[in-house]
Amino acid sequence: MDKINILLQSPITKKEPRTTPARVHDEEANAESHVASLTKVLEEIRDFRKDTKQQLNDIKAELTNVNAKLAEAEMRIENVEDRVQNVEQVISKMIQVMTQQENKLLDQEGRSRRENLRIYNVPEGAEGPSMMEFVQKFLRETLEVPPHHGAWH
Repeated sequence: MDKINILLQSPITKKEPRTTPARVHDEEANAESHVASLTKVLEEIRDFRKDTKQQLNDIKAELTNVNAKLAEAEMRIENVEDRVQNVEQVISKMIQVMTQQENKLLDQEGRSRRENLRIYNVPEGAEGPSMMEFVQKFLRETLEVPPHHGAWH
């Protein structure tokens, strides 16, 4: 048992492989191969970075362009909104004026109807060249109205 304990307590040592010139050459070739691969990977990463940087610059330029167009569109919208507001005010005022004019027209039509004299059973064209003379003559003869020496309204 003491031998087992001694074996368990003693460190296990590996035997180092022997280094031969052929083995050194293979390891150097393998290392060069890895360096070449890593160089290629590094070059690809740099190309990718360069492409990504160019794409980012293109995106920034496009974003600047879009922002300029957006600012122009906002300005145009603001101008249109101002114009629409002005047009709405003008239309509102025009509606007020039109309503006033309609009321005046209705009033004038009503007044003109109230002050007209309608004479029935007189043939069309009997008035001749002067309506005023015909009406004066007709009223004097038909209704026996005395002659009037002023203006007739």
